[in-house]
Amino acid sequence: MKVSDAIILVVGVLLTIAVCIFGINIYKMVTGQSNNIQAQLNDMNNELSQQKYSIYDNTSLQGAQVINAVRKYSNADQFGIEIITGKDPAGKWYGKTVDLLTGVVGAAGSGVAANLEDESDVQYINISATFTSKLVYDANNVVRAIVFTQK
Repeated sequence: MKVSDAIILVVGVLLTIAVCIFGINIYKMVTGQSNNIQAQLNDMNNELSQQKYSIYDNTSLQGAQVINAVRKYSNADQFGIEIITGKDPAGKWYGKTVDLLTGVVGAAGSGVAANLEDESDVQYINISATFTSKLVYDANNVVRAIVFTQK
């Protein structure tokens, strides 16, 4: 083997190593960026999924809106709605029960959505009654419950 052939072989090996190192660095950079983008997309998704509850954040609502909220959200996973009325000051939970201080979701609530429009039932809600609403968050700042209190 000639010296010039050996030099070409060494240069070829060094060039191959340099291309491999360059490729690995590009891969690491792209992977880091894609992880950052994925985290940002997850944050945006969580924010958008919680946005649907913003209309119930410290607002006044009519009874019809409360009934609609129960119909819409009482079957949601890991979520509950508490309704406190003049007839039922202890309140009833629809969906799941939720600890108001910690936002920890518990057992199934005892409220029956069908009874909300039955005037003879203690759970009855007058569609023109006024309620205030409050959201309950868990430790991860996820909405776990809505509490409606009749004025």
